[in-house]
Amino acid sequence: MLLAELLAERDDVDGLRSLADTGNREAARRLAKLLAERGDVDGLRAQAGGGDAEAAWWLAALLAEQGDLDGVTQILRARANVGDKYVAELAELLTKGEGFEALRARVDADYGDAARRLAGLLADRGDLDKPQILRIRADAGDEDAAGRLVELLAQGGDVEALRARADLGDGYATGLLAELLAERGDVEALRARADAGDWHAARRLAELLAGLGDLLALRDRADAGDRDAAWLLAELLAAEGDTVALRARVDAGDEDAAARLVELLVRQDRGDEAERLRRFGLNSDGSIACS
Repeated sequence: MLLAELLAERDDVDGLRSLADTGNREAARRLAKLLAERGDVDGLRAQAGGGDAEAAWWLAALLAEQGDLDGVTQILRARANVGDKYVAELAELLTKGEGFEALRARVDADYGDAARRLAGLLADRGDLDKPQILRIRADAGDEDAAGRLVELLAQGGDVEALRARADLGDGYATGLLAELLAERGDVEALRARADAGDWHAARRLAELLAGLGDLLALRDRADAGDRDAAWLLAELLAAEGDTVALRARVDAGDEDAAARLVELLVRQDRGDEAERLRRFGLNSDGSIACS
């Protein structure tokens, strides 16, 4: 009988730890399992902190059993950071909804009892589509998982988490964040993101300002070069029949305003003026040129 096996049968934690510290992998494996059976979170955490992968997996399973999904996520990320190939494989199976049975069938020979137990617990608890699990795969470059993650965050109204992903360069998160801010009517947050170069936020901000009828704010953004704001401003001025304001915008070089002004003049049965505007533009005083 192996010494590690003998010590495990005797529940000799100290003996197993001493043997494991010499590099005996069988002792480390049996020590981790014994600590898990005792529910010794601190003992497992100490072993895992020293680089023991077996202890880390048992600790993750134990925390999952206790409902500490955040703790599970931290452990899986730590293992991913040291190149544990099973983290990505496990997360992939979980995010695809395959769960415990698929894990047992596909990688039973590679995963230890701890990983299989973890997968089963997560599946039984219904945690497969929680943001923590999806985030693991998203951080590993899984675009499908990233998409599902940001949709879940948006559905939950988690602005801060969406902002964090958007700031990491996730374009889908950027778009959904802008939509969420617009739904909440958060003009200032949209303006801050738009001013930082977020075109999603700029578009939603222009739409929100137009919906509020805030012509002054739209004009400011249009004057700063925001094409969406300029287009919507011209639409609003045309809807109000404000030829004076449209002419001012045309004189400033606003092509959208010029098109809307022509349409407005036609609707007002001022087709001759509309044609002259098309052909000759405006005089310096804002009147329509004749030649």
